[in-house]
Amino acid sequence: MYSQTRLLLVTLIFVSANLNAEELSIPFIVEDACPFEGCTFGEWDVLRDTNVLQRPNENSKITGKLSAGTKANIVTGISYVIPGEAIVTGKPYSHAEVMAPNQKVYILNYLGEGYSQVFLDGQFVNTKIARTKNRCLDKPNWRYCWVKIIREPVIKWWVNVKDRGWVLMDGKTLEPKDVLS
Repeated sequence: MYSQTRLLLVTLIFVSANLNAEELSIPFIVEDACPFEGCTFGEWDVLRDTNVLQRPNENSKITGKLSAGTKANIVTGISYVIPGEAIVTGKPYSHAEVMAPNQKVYILNYLGEGYSQVFLDGQFVNTKIARTKNRCLDKPNWRYCWVKIIREPVIKWWVNVKDRGWVLMDGKTLEPKDVLS
């Protein structure tokens, strides 16, 4: 029993060390993405005629079209994130205490409730952080404004229409379902 526990502990330490050491892939890919509070998949309104693509890629083959005024059954989403960059300038918010002054932080996807996923020194951390350069200009909030934004994250969010293909959520193409409204 002792040797099994020891082997499990050694395995967990090894796996954890490797996970913390991994490089950040660019673009950073968020599977099953529905990036706002209350966002849920299901029947969404089609707001304008919209092309459906074979894959979540703007150069992919068009497989069909959604007509304005109809519904689309959205089953999942994927976001491709070009990370934002920020420099730590103040006391980091909760869960981000490992960050030191002048350290570079990469801002990834928004998680909801004001939290974002960030990456630094091989670690992923969930914390409150400014995501835009303008966020801290008027009435800065200490929970978010402990960094200086160098570059804002750029996100391309795609949704999968059941049995049809993919739609890029750029502008007012589809109306996402919001369970909170």
